[in-house]
Amino acid sequence: MYFLLKDKKFLFFCIFLFYICDMQTLIVIDKQAISNAGIHYLAGKTGELVTVTDARTTKELATLLEGHPTAVVVMDFSLLDLSSDYLLIMHERFKQVQWILFSEQLSNDFIRRMAFYSKAFSIVMKDATQEEILDALVKGMHHEQYLSSRAEECLKKQEEMESSPLTSTEKDILRWIAMGRSAKEIAEIRHSSVHTITTHRKNIFRKIQVNNAYEATRYALRAGIANAAEYYI
Repeated sequence: MYFLLKDKKFLFFCIFLFYICDMQTLIVIDKQAISNAGIHYLAGKTGELVTVTDARTTKELATLLEGHPTAVVVMDFSLLDLSSDYLLIMHERFKQVQWILFSEQLSNDFIRRMAFYSKAFSIVMKDATQEEILDALVKGMHHEQYLSSRAEECLKKQEEMESSPLTSTEKDILRWIAMGRSAKEIAEIRHSSVHTITTHRKNIFRKIQVNNAYEATRYALRAGIANAAEYYI
């Protein structure tokens, strides 16, 4: 053994094997060139031993995962026109893979389903800060889940909606209130009487414990009942 270790070539070979075995594989599947390049760049800033490769199709991704069953996959889910069921099937097939779902827009229901289904799924929006993306990459390499601040906000809104004391009719009326519509306008939209809408309004304010339309609007935006874009219009 002493003589073998004196052989520099053998020693370098041992170091090379250690380096390869300890290296993490990061697979990027993203059709947007600029975000793809960004992930490649940030992977080099993680401080981890990592090799980055691209997959152009889901078939190519599956082939790569056959050879790298513990890889971290960074996927722009929304651009690939896939269902959440596809991801769950892939998770069952490659149980050691960590998935970082990287997208501009994901529904609250989708975020909730994936986040709670398995810790193998991390979610990062494309408007996340560089620090958030780096954190997601590092946690993925250490087999930990990561949810960006915006993803966590979506989960919070979903929870508030599910725990809301309002009926579906009351939520709809609250949405119109948040958009600045008067009781008369809402009555015309819903083909109801002004008296009925006024009664609903009083019940809504009582249930969510607010005193005016401004406070009701804040509740509606926070709970995801009203869309912020509609409100500002």
